[in-house]
Amino acid sequence: AWAADRVCYLKHSSGMVAGRRSDGRAVIFSPSSAETVKLSLRPVGDGYYLIVHKQADGTETYMTLNGSWNTYFEDDSSTDKALYAIDGNETEMFRLRNKSNGRYLGTDANDSGSNIYSDKDGNDAKHYWYFSDEKDGKQPTLSESYLVVPSDRRQKNEGWGVALLW
Repeated sequence: AWAADRVCYLKHSSGMVAGRRSDGRAVIFSPSSAETVKLSLRPVGDGYYLIVHKQADGTETYMTLNGSWNTYFEDDSSTDKALYAIDGNETEMFRLRNKSNGRYLGTDANDSGSNIYSDKDGNDAKHYWYFSDEKDGKQPTLSESYLVVPSDRRQKNEGWGVALLW
């Protein structure tokens, strides 16, 4: 957590960048797109943040749950629908949980122009994000590692593909 606004690119696990389409819809864009902009993550207390888009004229809009799943940048930041908690380590990939419905920010696809939704279960790579100061910066990976000790006979390995381990 930090005390002041953090201005950065909010990047999707696909390497795409979160942004605001002209109709206000929250989408992901290719890092090379002219539509990519840095967003501000503004702490509001209790572990929640506003995701802020500062427009060219200086006005601010806030990433907000709209309806049951759609996500738009809107003018009103006063409801729980505009608040997100960071679940995970903010220096690696993490999930963004909406305060209003307890669900996660994510996409259904990894393509540029894909809509961002605020109703995901958080169990898919398309529901993970990371911060970057650069459009094309190196992205962290989603990975888990396991230690296999052949001499330890107490290990229990079950499931598809285990035989390939040995």
